[in-house]
Amino acid sequence: MTPDLFADALTHHRAGRLHEAAQIYQAILAANPNHADSLNLLGVIAHQLGNNQQAIALIQRAIQINPAWNSYYVNLASALRALGRHDEAIRYCRAVLSVDPELREARLALGLSLQALKQWQEAEQEFQWLTDSHIGDSRGPQALGNLYREQGKPQEAIPHYLRALDRNPRDAAAHLGLGTVLLEGRNPVAAELHLRRAVELSPKTAAAWMNYGTCLMKLGREREAVTAFQQAMEREPDDPRLGINQGQAWLGSGDTRAAENCFKTVLKFHPNYPAAIEGLADVQRSLDHDEEAVPLYEQALQLDPAGHAYKGLANALWEQGDVDRAVAVLRDGIAQHPNDVENHVRLGVFLASGGDLDGAASLCREALQKRPGDALALVTLAQTLRAKLSEDDRHLLENALLQPIPDFLRAGVHFGIAQVADATGDFAKAAEHLRLANALSKSHHVARNQGYDPKLYSQYIDQLMTTFGSAFFAKVKGFGLESERPVFIVGMPRSGTTLVEQILASHPKVFGAGERRYAYQSLMRLGEGSGQQEDPLRYLDGLTNESVKQCASWHLERLERLDGGKAARIVDKMPDNFALLGWLATTFPKARVIHCRRDVRDIALSCWMTNFVNIAWASDLEHIAHRIQSYQRVMSHWQSVLPAPMYEVEYERLVANQERESRRMVEWLGLRWDKACLDFHKNQRLVKTASVTQVRQPIYARSVGRWKNYEQALKPFFRAMGMSK
Repeated sequence: MTPDLFADALTHHRAGRLHEAAQIYQAILAANPNHADSLNLLGVIAHQLGNNQQAIALIQRAIQINPAWNSYYVNLASALRALGRHDEAIRYCRAVLSVDPELREARLALGLSLQALKQWQEAEQEFQWLTDSHIGDSRGPQALGNLYREQGKPQEAIPHYLRALDRNPRDAAAHLGLGTVLLEGRNPVAAELHLRRAVELSPKTAAAWMNYGTCLMKLGREREAVTAFQQAMEREPDDPRLGINQGQAWLGSGDTRAAENCFKTVLKFHPNYPAAIEGLADVQRSLDHDEEAVPLYEQALQLDPAGHAYKGLANALWEQGDVDRAVAVLRDGIAQHPNDVENHVRLGVFLASGGDLDGAASLCREALQKRPGDALALVTLAQTLRAKLSEDDRHLLENALLQPIPDFLRAGVHFGIAQVADATGDFAKAAEHLRLANALSKSHHVARNQGYDPKLYSQYIDQLMTTFGSAFFAKVKGFGLESERPVFIVGMPRSGTTLVEQILASHPKVFGAGERRYAYQSLMRLGEGSGQQEDPLRYLDGLTNESVKQCASWHLERLERLDGGKAARIVDKMPDNFALLGWLATTFPKARVIHCRRDVRDIALSCWMTNFVNIAWASDLEHIAHRIQSYQRVMSHWQSVLPAPMYEVEYERLVANQERESRRMVEWLGLRWDKACLDFHKNQRLVKTASVTQVRQPIYARSVGRWKNYEQALKPFFRAMGMSK
């Protein structure tokens, strides 16, 4: 054995080429079984690869050959620590330090084992000694940062991480620690810089990739997060958390199939893993299958009552109309996780939807006490109170823009400021913040591959008009269910659909079902089992009365579950059902349809002013114009080909004479008039749209002609519509 051979092994080892280094160490030992340094370093490689039992055996052999070499004991302590044998590791470290108290590696190893045993003060002493005694070594302050972070003292941890990075800007562990603290402190923008640097400097560290992926999720960059979690999984394939995280990233990017596969894979190797079951529930919710989601959430909570499935369960129950239970579940979630301010804010939204605006505001303030300056709580408070928002709260809301928050949340803050400004008559300020809000919102949708494509939507409308023609309705005459219970309110969003539903739902024989995607889901059932569910219109040529009745029965059954089959009429106010009127006329030929119309200039403004999380076209005035033109085109088509008439209600006419128009709508439903419809604003039923504050007030005319306050800002819309104003 030559010194050069051992030097070659060290070169490979230091460069991270562990396999090549191990081969040379083994070759050296084949020639000289008592080469202590090779035994020691082969043991170090075993430790680096997670084979700690083998590492201990090799290093102990090295110690038997050369018991005076202190670094061997430190390496042995590291392997023992990895196996949780901290008392033994501490004993070896103390023995070494009694001989050489200046040995930094022994001090660090001792501190880490003391930390693992939660002997905080003693561990701090070791790390502080290393920090003070070796000002060029970043490991001491970095270890102090980790120590304070583990104790739940993030503000004390941050300066130590910064000191470590000042000493060594390439300290990957310090970047990871600082990024993690910032991420846990809800500052993903600042965290991203350090976590990205951590994976660049230490690409083999699974924890760095996992935290980086989590940070990207918080920033709304789900596609990038998928890649980060995949990198982590390649390094830690047995960690189920990574599969869960990747599933959530896929779900956030809109790929429900990939998300479902991730969660099912985790369950394959870790049966009854609560987070995976919760993930499957999240998939069902994303598909608007709330009924299927509820038992999955319940199962996850039964397996892990301390988990976070409360929020998903509450949202699923809320969507189903089970208000009381949704509120109760979320209160349980707050009791279990009192510092999770998102639960407080979400419960506030629930209460506002039921008319308790004061209770909603109180919960937002409680959230702000727990996390001062929280942007989500401030935005929700602004949306709830609007003109009643205090001057101090307005300053806090505007100051949120000075904080490093993700762009999608920054958009929410701009929307909140705009809504308050609009409510107080400062239309110029509102317009500027709306411009900024929608630009950020549009960029967010595009970054997630969820931007609006006018050409594709035009093709979809063309396909609908071609498919559902006069010949089609002649062919399907007599198909479907004869039930008169379903009522469908359609129109553009912000055209008065919520107001109309609230008026009708105040009638004792009418149940308001809110916005349901049952029409679309029932159409999708035509393609079940074919693998082509994304294009159900292709199956309409082969329709039979039996297949239509099956879809209609499925649809009606879900509507009737909402009210237990009690009401004479069940109202679904999904605005986008305007595109599916051909299908609804096929499945329910006797259903009533109410078409809400409104000045398109007010519709455009109201859409542009609303922070629609899942409506990409509302972020661009030209896209809004295209959507309205497409809507007008298909509604004109329906009026010429549908076998049954629909009732049209104009928002402006309804506002001008509520009783007359309300009586006409009730008559259209085939019901006797009830004066409760005039007191719709006193109805405490759940309202799950952006119109919640409006329908808690008597009818007013302030929203008629509102576009005039924003005439300058709406110019792109006017140009796209071919309108002078």
